[in-house]
Amino acid sequence: MGQTNRLASLISILAAFLLTVPTVIATEANRLIVTINVDHGRITNISVARSTGNPKLDNAAIQWVKKNWVFSPDKTGSFRLPVIFNKGR
Repeated sequence: MGQTNRLASLISILAAFLLTVPTVIATEANRLIVTINVDHGRITNISVARSTGNPKLDNAAIQWVKKNWVFSPDKTGSFRLPVIFNKGR
């Protein structure tokens, strides 16, 4: 796959991810970066690349991704994605 196709694919994945990230009540806006390893659409590992500093928020994000995030079967690789926690609305 060419570099342009990889970038377009990652942008598509990121856009879909940001539209489906749950809102978690937090005392302030927090940012978490997760690294997701994918093998033919199957998540094989999720790790925290940048922590919020709050283990409960980090674990909530990882659990949510494990339960809800789906990659298409043609996706293989390592993806770094942001998870943004906002104050309750």
